[in-house]
Amino acid sequence: MSERKAIIIDLDGTLFNSNKEISEFNSSRLRECNELNHITIIATARPLRTVINRIPGDFKPTYIVLCNGAWITKDNQLIHRDEICAADVKRICNELSRAGYYPMIEANDTFFSDDKEKSWLEGKIFPFSEYNCIDACKILAFRADGIDETGVDRIIAGNFTKVITDRGTLLQISKKGCTKVSACEVILQREGIDWKDTIAFGDDTNDLPIFKKAGYPIAMGNASEELKSEAKWITGTNDENGVGMAIDRFILNKVPSGSEAV
Repeated sequence: MSERKAIIIDLDGTLFNSNKEISEFNSSRLRECNELNHITIIATARPLRTVINRIPGDFKPTYIVLCNGAWITKDNQLIHRDEICAADVKRICNELSRAGYYPMIEANDTFFSDDKEKSWLEGKIFPFSEYNCIDACKILAFRADGIDETGVDRIIAGNFTKVITDRGTLLQISKKGCTKVSACEVILQREGIDWKDTIAFGDDTNDLPIFKKAGYPIAMGNASEELKSEAKWITGTNDENGVGMAIDRFILNKVPSGSEAV
């Protein structure tokens, strides 16, 4: 591939291994992509604080898409925000509470929640009472026995973007039209790159929208079967340096390493 490419990479289950680390092998391959003038885009549901300290010092992604598209950073600067207005945050949280959920808010790279079942979260968590009615990247709710999707649809009434992840237990609500796809669209237009010249890596069904747009979607070996069915290539797992293996094959023209064609 000689044309300039955009490489879009999910984190959890994709670029991150099981220890939530980016291996030196993967990091070295992404550095080579940057050196060849391709652009590297990390696209994740995570907020900035849980991403930036996990990126190796010798790898600098061109862009980071955060909170399912609500923020875009470049060179450690926030260049794009697409957030839920404070009034809508208040209404949705009130209705989620009445429906039996503990709403959680991600705003200004700070997390607010009174949910007692949140050991799966990373970093400091602030009491819900300290949220000061500011625009929010997303609203979340967790339920171990599964999210009531029909009930949630009545609350948000189609006016917001809804993503349910973590095997149906985690609800994430964003501003209408705010997705990883919409954020990547901003970046591609800025860089003058078409979707046909993108390579996308993912592992879960929430990566499907990007897979349907990308010129060359690549599923991890540990990906869901639904995502694998949309892929043009299945690489190794996130613990087998699957991202770097595919970069070797399709971008750096190195000897392929046991990936499986589809």
